[in-house]
Amino acid sequence: STHQKFDRSSNEARVRLWWSVFYLEHLLSAMTGRDSCLGSDSCSVPLPLPFDDIAIKHQNNDSSRDPISSEYALLWMNPGQSVDRPAWLKTMPISESLYLFHLVDLVFITHQITNQVYSAEVVHRGWTHIEGRIRLYNSRLGQWLSELPDSLVFNRGQASMSSSQISLALHFYSACIITNLPCLTRPRVDVTNNIHFPRSRFGNDIALECLRASLSLIAVMPDRLDTDWANSIAPSWILLHFMIQATIALLLHLSIGLESVSSVNAEASSMGGNALNSSVSPAIALVATKKALEWLDVLGEHGESSRKGFEFCNQCFHRIAQKQGLDISGLPDQNGRGESLLLGPLRGTH
Repeated sequence: STHQKFDRSSNEARVRLWWSVFYLEHLLSAMTGRDSCLGSDSCSVPLPLPFDDIAIKHQNNDSSRDPISSEYALLWMNPGQSVDRPAWLKTMPISESLYLFHLVDLVFITHQITNQVYSAEVVHRGWTHIEGRIRLYNSRLGQWLSELPDSLVFNRGQASMSSSQISLALHFYSACIITNLPCLTRPRVDVTNNIHFPRSRFGNDIALECLRASLSLIAVMPDRLDTDWANSIAPSWILLHFMIQATIALLLHLSIGLESVSSVNAEASSMGGNALNSSVSPAIALVATKKALEWLDVLGEHGESSRKGFEFCNQCFHRIAQKQGLDISGLPDQNGRGESLLLGPLRGTH
């Protein structure tokens, strides 16, 4: 990426091309569940510059990439590395280049999470090791969130967000779900004495973190379908992936039993603040699941594979609802047919 025969703008174009390929490969790996072809240490390409093309061209006479140089790039490659980024990054105005800079940073962290939390090698090391990985990457996600510039900061329930903020929010909550999903499990049961053992304090806190991320991701989506909005954020298959991630986490929660997941742990959440001082009730999870299924029903109309994703989640929900006695009014039946409560007359406008 720093070949001397290329000027700065040409080098930067190649850097951005590499990270575009990296992003696509990571996303397809996460969606299919297959191992990534790229290891965390498979490249030394720095992060893309957070400047627009004009600013890069004005610096063509300078062959270095300072002040965003290699010491700031790939901050997370070395687990023991901690590098403070320049303060002026926090005040930069929103731009496509600034968005890409922080998206690549987040995607690289998420790529490490899938390699370090879900690999067969990690499983063989035991649950204690996995707990340590979960703690580490929750901390890294929290640091990534704290370093966002003011122009890209997002908050759940924020009245108005740019497409860049929405995209980063979806990717961030998705990363939180991936990190914390291993703890969203059924409490252990002694079948001999029918004794239920609750989750550990750590397991309960992390399960709550996973559910909060799922609720936050679904909350990013409008309550009413806006196809122009959806198309401006991401291709339908990417939105489908994010929505299925969040829906599966909520379905796991509802299938375990109609009990709230709560915590009194004062430890800061990776999503900012003391988010663990709260709870997720079955009623809250049910409302969010219905909203997610409405979106999946619509996104599923874009192709056969997308439709299968909706049908899988919808059928799982109906089985869980039948067992748990949940209210399914207003939702499609198990074949995906029915009137929408959320989307109303806007269905079929695309």
